[in-house]
Amino acid sequence: AKGTLDTIIISKDKVLNRKAYVFKKNKDTTVIVGYDVDLKAFWKYYSEKYKERNSYTAVFNKNGICLLHPEVDNIGKKIPSYFDFFAISDILNQSDNEVLKNNGISQYLGLDIVRYFDQVMIGDQDLIVVANFVKFDLQDTTVEVQRYFSWISLLAFITFMSLLLIARFQLKKEYNENLSVQKEKEQLAIANENYQRENAVLQLNQLKKKMNPHFLFNTLNSLHYLIESKPNLSQKFVLQLADVYRYLLENRDDNLTSLKKELDFLEQYIFLHKIRFKNSLNITIVNQSDDELIFYKKIPVLS
Repeated sequence: AKGTLDTIIISKDKVLNRKAYVFKKNKDTTVIVGYDVDLKAFWKYYSEKYKERNSYTAVFNKNGICLLHPEVDNIGKKIPSYFDFFAISDILNQSDNEVLKNNGISQYLGLDIVRYFDQVMIGDQDLIVVANFVKFDLQDTTVEVQRYFSWISLLAFITFMSLLLIARFQLKKEYNENLSVQKEKEQLAIANENYQRENAVLQLNQLKKKMNPHFLFNTLNSLHYLIESKPNLSQKFVLQLADVYRYLLENRDDNLTSLKKELDFLEQYIFLHKIRFKNSLNITIVNQSDDELIFYKKIPVLS
């Protein structure tokens, strides 16, 4: 979104024409670029650089307020006498091939003049230029007026191009930043996917190691024997075997467990081997510590 602010500010010593361009780039950023033209100082510079005794130029905005005039007291005010013959609306709406002029007497020069009215578009601002020529010096004055118009047009063009370049540079900078962030996100996603894949393979390998097929086959053979000879003991054997494999397959991110859980697992494991070897295996776990809290200490998994 964009907009234009154009106003006349009159102070004690100055008459300023304030021009501001407002560009809304996005939701959070608005760029405002503008300038103030001291109309009296500008006219002083222009009149000293382009001295003409037989002609002068006056410039009005679309509201009829004088922006430039050799009599500096008229700057910033309306001068109705300029528009007695042609209305402001007629001048602003004149066609390209139409020439508006009238003859009169200049109060500033005190001479007969030919007054030409023209509408000029500077950026998005409509200006009315009134060129006053003494009849015998028309051609030379026209050249100076055209040169003046060229400078005004060049100034407006430079301002517009500067705003365009600033906006383009900012947009390109934001695009490159967004592109860099997107690339970083893609790299992080790829790295995370690789980590998940490697972690899954590692867990699978650990699971294969924990299964220990030889131990499983031997315990199943022992279970087969117990089912036929000692049905009651076989039930306890199955429960102990299930607890052993549940403990082996338990997922531990830090590879640590409590001392109590490790001792419970060891007792179950010894029980299974005692059944297998028919009590020829004699192992006893002795606890010589009086500290009950020691059972809740974390140790590396030994199984």
